[in-house]
Amino acid sequence: MSIKNLMGRKLAKITGRECRRCRFNVDGRCTLCKGAYMKCWHSITRPLFKERPGKYLRQDPGLTPKEQRELDKIKGALQEAGDTARDGGLLGD
Repeated sequence: MSIKNLMGRKLAKITGRECRRCRFNVDGRCTLCKGAYMKCWHSITRPLFKERPGKYLRQDPGLTPKEQRELDKIKGALQEAGDTARDGGLLGD
């Protein structure tokens, strides 16, 4: 598997622009013309992607209170580590 193909798949999952979520995808086949399909498929940004209405829309459920507390703990630990490193001269201002 080529690196570009692997990176394209990973980035598609991160951005949500996967071919299976595209309006032009019908039963696993792209309905765009050959040239446009290849331009979209080989691009990391998926320039011709159109979100399909329905079950594939992303919904942001937010964080639960427990997850928010954990995130705050991590932020506090990182802030403390940054302050310690700055005091030790490892980081500039």
